[in-house]
Amino acid sequence: YKPRKKKGVPDQPPTWEVSYDRFVKKNESPSAIAMTQDTGRAVQVGTVVGHLLEALVQGKPVDMRRVVQSVGSDFFPSRVEWRSLETACGNASQNPVGDPALFSQKEILRDGLILGPETVDKDRETKTEEEKEKERVWYDKI
Repeated sequence: YKPRKKKGVPDQPPTWEVSYDRFVKKNESPSAIAMTQDTGRAVQVGTVVGHLLEALVQGKPVDMRRVVQSVGSDFFPSRVEWRSLETACGNASQNPVGDPALFSQKEILRDGLILGPETVDKDRETKTEEEKEKERVWYDKI
């Protein structure tokens, strides 16, 4: 990985590593990490969980039991949801482990196994609260 660089400022660790250190070394929960960022702006809990999953990819040990206890098991896909996501990725020609610039979560959600285009492509202002919540839940799982 590459540290974040700014002119005239010492190299900073990537954001995922900052979240990981707070989770592991300071024993903070994902929601606490999400609420208090160096930038002063809160992020989604799902963003912090993504940082912890990136730490796993980078070879760092992550207590997933503690993560699940913090955010709940519904945050992660069930076996059935996982299979639906795999199928939707194939149907939409999306490779989640390929080039991130070519990966579109929205394309996966457009698949009829997930939400379908009639929901995903609807203007945000016309979506019901239930539709917005379902979409948010699926984005978190992706």
